[in-house]
Amino acid sequence: MQTITNDRRQHETLNIPKLMKEKQVSMEYNLTLPWLRNARWRGDGPAFVKIGGGVFYRPQDLDSYIESRVRYSTSE
Repeated sequence: MQTITNDRRQHETLNIPKLMKEKQVSMEYNLTLPWLRNARWRGDGPAFVKIGGGVFYRPQDLDSYIESRVRYSTSE
Protein backbone atom coordinates (compact mmCIF):
# COMPACT_ATOMS: atom_id res chain seq x y z
CA MET A 1 0.00 0.00 0.00
CA GLN A 2 2.79 2.42 0.90
CA THR A 3 4.53 1.83 -2.45
CA ILE A 4 1.40 2.76 -4.40
CA THR A 5 1.01 5.98 -2.42
CA ASN A 6 4.68 6.91 -2.94
CA ASP A 7 4.49 6.10 -6.67
CA ARG A 8 1.37 8.22 -7.03
CA ARG A 9 2.97 11.17 -5.22
CA GLN A 10 6.09 10.91 -7.35
CA HIS A 11 3.94 10.74 -10.48
CA GLU A 12 2.04 13.88 -9.45
CA THR A 13 5.22 15.72 -8.40
CA LEU A 14 6.82 15.14 -11.82
CA ASN A 15 3.60 16.14 -13.65
CA ILE A 16 3.65 12.88 -15.61
CA PRO A 17 0.22 12.47 -17.17
CA LYS A 18 -1.68 9.33 -16.27
CA LEU A 19 -2.10 7.16 -19.34
CA MET A 20 -4.67 4.40 -19.54
CA LYS A 21 -4.45 1.38 -21.82
CA GLU A 22 -7.43 0.75 -24.07
CA LYS A 23 -8.50 -2.32 -22.07
CA GLN A 24 -8.53 -0.21 -18.92
CA VAL A 25 -10.62 2.45 -20.69
CA SER A 26 -12.99 -0.21 -21.97
CA MET A 27 -13.61 -1.55 -18.47
CA GLU A 28 -13.76 1.77 -16.60
CA TYR A 29 -15.86 3.68 -19.15
CA ASN A 30 -18.01 0.72 -20.29
CA LEU A 31 -16.88 1.00 -23.92
CA THR A 32 -16.11 -2.03 -26.04
CA LEU A 33 -12.63 -2.54 -27.49
CA PRO A 34 -14.07 -2.72 -31.05
CA TRP A 35 -15.85 0.61 -30.51
CA LEU A 36 -12.65 2.27 -29.27
CA ARG A 37 -10.64 0.86 -32.20
CA ASN A 38 -13.23 1.85 -34.80
CA ALA A 39 -13.56 5.34 -33.28
CA ARG A 40 -9.78 5.79 -33.56
CA TRP A 41 -9.84 4.62 -37.17
CA ARG A 42 -12.78 6.92 -38.03
CA GLY A 43 -11.25 9.80 -36.08
CA ASP A 44 -14.44 10.60 -34.18
CA GLY A 45 -13.66 9.11 -30.77
CA PRO A 46 -11.76 10.43 -27.79
CA ALA A 47 -8.24 11.76 -28.33
CA PHE A 48 -5.54 9.18 -27.77
CA VAL A 49 -1.77 8.97 -27.42
CA LYS A 50 0.32 6.63 -29.54
CA ILE A 51 3.68 5.64 -28.08
CA GLY A 52 5.55 3.03 -30.04
CA GLY A 53 3.00 0.34 -30.79
CA GLY A 54 0.84 1.17 -27.80
CA VAL A 55 -2.36 3.18 -27.70
CA PHE A 56 -3.16 5.09 -24.53
CA TYR A 57 -5.82 7.51 -23.35
CA ARG A 58 -5.55 10.41 -20.93
CA PRO A 59 -8.44 10.66 -18.44
CA GLN A 60 -8.95 14.36 -19.21
CA ASP A 61 -9.40 13.57 -22.93
CA LEU A 62 -11.98 10.92 -22.11
CA ASP A 63 -13.82 13.35 -19.83
CA SER A 64 -13.76 16.04 -22.55
CA TYR A 65 -15.09 13.60 -25.12
CA ILE A 66 -17.93 12.56 -22.83
CA GLU A 67 -18.82 16.19 -22.12
CA SER A 68 -18.91 16.91 -25.86
CA ARG A 69 -21.46 14.12 -26.33
CA VAL A 70 -24.02 15.46 -23.81
CA ARG A 71 -27.39 16.06 -25.46
CA TYR A 72 -30.63 17.47 -24.13
CA SER A 73 -32.95 16.19 -26.84
CA THR A 74 -33.02 13.20 -29.18
CA SER A 75 -33.31 15.64 -32.09
CA GLU A 76 -29.85 17.07 -31.46
